[in-house]
Amino acid sequence: MSETGEIGRTAVVCLVFVALVCSGAMAGVGQASLAEDATSGPAQTDSGGAAIQNVTLEGDGYIESQYETIDDHPGPPFVWQEEGLRLNVTVASGNDSGSFDLCGRGFREGGDSSVSFDCVEVELSTDSTRTVRLSTDSWPSNATGNHTVLMELSDPGLDENDVVDEATLQVRVIEKEGDLTGDGLTNAEEFKHGTDITTPDTSDNGLTDWEEVKKYGTNPLVRDTTGDGVNDATLVRLGLDPTEPYLLHRILAAVLLGLIAIGWVGVMAVRRYGGGGAGASGQSDGSGTDGPGPDRDSADETTGGDPSPIDQSILTNEEVVCRLLKRNDGRMRQSEIIESTEWSKAKVSRVLSDLEEEEVVKRVRIGRENVVDLQSDVDGLELSDQQE
Repeated sequence: MSETGEIGRTAVVCLVFVALVCSGAMAGVGQASLAEDATSGPAQTDSGGAAIQNVTLEGDGYIESQYETIDDHPGPPFVWQEEGLRLNVTVASGNDSGSFDLCGRGFREGGDSSVSFDCVEVELSTDSTRTVRLSTDSWPSNATGNHTVLMELSDPGLDENDVVDEATLQVRVIEKEGDLTGDGLTNAEEFKHGTDITTPDTSDNGLTDWEEVKKYGTNPLVRDTTGDGVNDATLVRLGLDPTEPYLLHRILAAVLLGLIAIGWVGVMAVRRYGGGGAGASGQSDGSGTDGPGPDRDSADETTGGDPSPIDQSILTNEEVVCRLLKRNDGRMRQSEIIESTEWSKAKVSRVLSDLEEEEVVKRVRIGRENVVDLQSDVDGLELSDQQE
């Protein structure tokens, strides 16, 4: 009985061993099949040969400021129909070398050819890169809308000039005199005033950009042009001039200033004539009219502590930006200026453009954002810390 049991156990072990061997063999067959599927088919562009590495846009037809003036860019970059466009195409040779042809073409959404770019010869050496420009003078009339730009890199030494790599780029062609949002401002005027070309009301205050620019003369980039706390559209509905501070606010400000002046005169009179004792006269003789009282200590704390917030109500936009730059050693990221002033991207971009024209500041592109430098030879806008 024991011998029979031993034989049975031996048989079971043998069957288990055979099953494991068979399953391993089947797994190996499956892996080989997957490997064959992964490598089958035409050669890929990442095989180490020549390839298109990067493409950027420039030229009069490319609107460089669009990503600063449009808060939520819809996708493809806007390009002018009437202006020329250049493609900066970077080609990497990889393991290849020799002469290649690089050509570009544009296609409408329906697939019809819309424009032809240059076709140039590119000489490559092994493990090198070259940046080549492909240009077109303008787009055809009535070519507005989305287009696909196809760039093909081909080897003339191969049969039928075979394409070794290709890349595509989406663009949206618009007319300068067109009106993408239908608000009354032309596309060119939108970029001139720094408004968002994708929405009819950049500031979202209830007035269209056309009404603010052409009809009321208000700032289309902010909800409240005068900063009096009342929305421009509200003043228009009340029949008031939105470019003037609200009358009630003026009256309240005048009353408040009057009360402050009366209080100050009273305090000065008490300090000069009140008390009449030796202590009062001694204090006056020792340090003059303003003696070393709590007011002087408070003033010292004010001037000796951290810089007070910039009062934008008494400064021009350019002066506000210059003061911010001076407080930050003359250099700030553009995004930091937007955060500090609480202005829109479009407004900050417009103010910096004006300052650049006056050579007061200079913008430097670092990575994906601008860094603003205050130039050393600032004359008309030179600001002292004491003024702050």
